[in-house]
Amino acid sequence: MTAYIIRRLFAMIPVLIVVGVVIFFLIHLTPGDPAAIILGPSAGPEQVAALRRELGLDAPLFVQFFTWAGQALTGNLGESIYAHQPVTEIIALHVPPTISLTVLSFIFGIVIAIPTALLAVWKRNTLLDSAFMSVSILGVSIPNFWLALVLILVLAVQFKVLPVSGYVPLEEGVWQWFIHLLLPALVLAVQQAALIARMLRDGMLEVIHQDYIRTARAKGLGERPVLTKHAFPNAMIPTVTVIGVSLAKLLGGAVVTEQIFVIPGLGNLLVDSIARRDFPVIQGVILFIALIYVGVNLLVDVVYGVLDPRIRYD
Repeated sequence: MTAYIIRRLFAMIPVLIVVGVVIFFLIHLTPGDPAAIILGPSAGPEQVAALRRELGLDAPLFVQFFTWAGQALTGNLGESIYAHQPVTEIIALHVPPTISLTVLSFIFGIVIAIPTALLAVWKRNTLLDSAFMSVSILGVSIPNFWLALVLILVLAVQFKVLPVSGYVPLEEGVWQWFIHLLLPALVLAVQQAALIARMLRDGMLEVIHQDYIRTARAKGLGERPVLTKHAFPNAMIPTVTVIGVSLAKLLGGAVVTEQIFVIPGLGNLLVDSIARRDFPVIQGVILFIALIYVGVNLLVDVVYGVLDPRIRYD
């Protein structure tokens, strides 16, 4: 397992290189000049050209890329064109809100998904199971932005039980931190819970016909311990992939949700940077998100091996 993890860590390097190359040339080849945006429409060509020289944007594109890539290899992602701060510091400031939202959404999703899937399998082929199937399809299909607006209208505007938007750091109070993240976390958890619950239900329905399940029943075990102690752990193995992808998506920054609820996370930072053509920040955020994705994929493989000792990585 250790050798496999080391190989996977080395395999992450070309993935991050490809992501860096693609995003660098993609954003530099799209229309829009940061110098012109900073100076505004009243600036003359000479002023724009002078600022471009100051920012290093007048150099050939390949020279700019290799300069940025060389700095990135040392952990230096450059400096924001607007804030004049290191990109790593800016990302570090926006990571806590995204992690807070991710952790809360992930907990909500798991807490909703697992009991729901167990109940659906326990009451399989009944009206309750059919209702679960319908609700899970609805949960996966509902757009996050629509659900967010509905919950804001009902819980924040109509009943005024939760704040409409904003973010309070954890160190300023656990309760205020929680209630400000409750609505966006629920929005993200609905789709995640529906997907995980549906996957887990299908996995459990598949394993309950295996020989070891019939053996457990033959020994006199009731339906509840059969499902929770035998079917559930084995059905979790393929479900780990879905959980891993959901976690990576949440950590990558729920862009729309953060925009709607005005949460200063990575998603909000990315949108603002794109609008202002802040090249170093865009490149840094996307590279960081890519690192999260490949890291979560590695974590999923490791968890696979823990859940099923039969899996060996040669």
